[in-house]
Amino acid sequence: MLLAVLLGAVIGLLMGALGGGGAILAVPALVFIFGFEPQDATLGSLVVMVAGTLSGIVNHAKMGSVDLGKGVLFGMLGIAGTYGGRYLAGGVDGSALMLTFAALLVVIASLMIKNAVAGSRVDFSDRSVGRFAGAIKITLAALLVGVLVGFFGVGGGFMIVPMLTLLMGLSMRRAVGTSLVVIFINSVAGLGAGFAQLSQLDWGVLSVVAGSTVLATLIGTRIGAKVPQKMLKLAFATLLYLVAIYTAINSFLAII
Repeated sequence: MLLAVLLGAVIGLLMGALGGGGAILAVPALVFIFGFEPQDATLGSLVVMVAGTLSGIVNHAKMGSVDLGKGVLFGMLGIAGTYGGRYLAGGVDGSALMLTFAALLVVIASLMIKNAVAGSRVDFSDRSVGRFAGAIKITLAALLVGVLVGFFGVGGGFMIVPMLTLLMGLSMRRAVGTSLVVIFINSVAGLGAGFAQLSQLDWGVLSVVAGSTVLATLIGTRIGAKVPQKMLKLAFATLLYLVAIYTAINSFLAII
């Protein structure tokens, strides 16, 4: 179970420091290390996300870096997308799902590097585009995040943080804390959509990963407050590229 502890530790550190990203590692790890079926891995990762985000929300709230109102709004808007994503995932071949997931990792890593290098923020919140247009952008963004959460079993923090910054005008630090609220809501919705399959998960592995994630998230929130976000993003993007390559190779070999 040492690998389960280490996996939870990495997930928690990323979640606490960056406001998400842990589920991106959880899905391929559950599949290739612990032998989960891809659909079970996407559902199991949501269990870990619920535990980790709850821990992170409490810690970020104590630091004053959570906008609960905006987090709940964004999260509730994304619930419909989450249910749609779970439905779509059920009809996709496991290997094809993981190959698509690998492609998503490459896109995310590239966007993170671009964002980290640019180091600037353009505000497209309601003040600059009008309230109606801003509401439409937020709704579409929330639905897209919800679909990704349900389809891939990811928390969506890699998209939520920049969207909260660009569309809702939050600072980077408050966006990180607030994203955990969104991830928690979407993850709970995803678990609800896959409730019938929960009994077939390996709860021995998941309980260890989730417990380790909770503890590591507390540490990650402290690290995120001290380490420059640019450094964290570049390191995480590099890790995503490596995971994408590993996932793609294993999935391709499974097909042939």
